[in-house]
Amino acid sequence: MLNAWQKIVGPTPDSKNEAENEIIWNNKFVTIAGKSVFYRSWYEAGVKYIKDLTTEDGNLMTLYVFQHTFGIKTHFLQYLGLLNAIPA
Repeated sequence: MLNAWQKIVGPTPDSKNEAENEIIWNNKFVTIAGKSVFYRSWYEAGVKYIKDLTTEDGNLMTLYVFQHTFGIKTHFLQYLGLLNAIPA
């Protein structure tokens, strides 16, 4: 059972590639006010991994690009809040 839990929780990512492949939702490293987050509409639109929030050149998407890429209408504070919750 411990092995299964460790696979779910996982170790701290060691590289940029590992970090980009981290799932955003309910992730202990991606928190707002000390709590992990889950936005169902974003998940259903295909936003699952940190890399989903980046452009092809590796930069974080602007709100405009994000909204047009995923067809999601969201308040800029919600979007920026999530971006700021991702560890650098």
